[in-house]
Amino acid sequence: MVSMLVTVLLVGAAHSAVAPPTPPERGTISTSDTARYVAWMVKQGTPIVDVAHENVALRHGEWGYFSQRREHQSPRDMAALDRSGHVVVPSDTGNWHALLSSPDLTAAGALQRVAFLYRASGIDPFSAPKVSNREKVTAPTLTASADVVTFQGWLLFPPNMGDPVRLTVIAAPSNTKLVFDSAKKL
Repeated sequence: MVSMLVTVLLVGAAHSAVAPPTPPERGTISTSDTARYVAWMVKQGTPIVDVAHENVALRHGEWGYFSQRREHQSPRDMAALDRSGHVVVPSDTGNWHALLSSPDLTAAGALQRVAFLYRASGIDPFSAPKVSNREKVTAPTLTASADVVTFQGWLLFPPNMGDPVRLTVIAAPSNTKLVFDSAKKL
């Protein structure tokens, strides 16, 4: 009986002495992705003066989501770039059609990416914090027809984090229309 107890203790001790396996290393971020943002910014006449950053969590297909920022400061110069040279910035310029029609992009995914570009928070009726006019907030939508892609989603812009704004993006290959509607006025 004593020898069995010693064996159990030795086996248990051997297992506890082994370090737990380390998780596999995450794939390194390609510097070429950030480099294309830097090159694009220089081409626009706005060289990077802070640190170029890619929000890797938002990558979708060929699209990367970039900004520049200093440590402990908000990002700025937001842009989405794909590897084919399409660019979207928070305005009606750029190729919103290419972005919103990218394969497998969902309405919820589009909301996250649009919110990033506008430095806002995307909300839906289920996850909306306490906001005014919450009953007007609807789930994001993303629809495509012939040559037009339409996105509609709700955003909260700092510092007015209690006042939702609905953004509608109507994007054709050659032009884009952005419509911002305050929930207060709907």
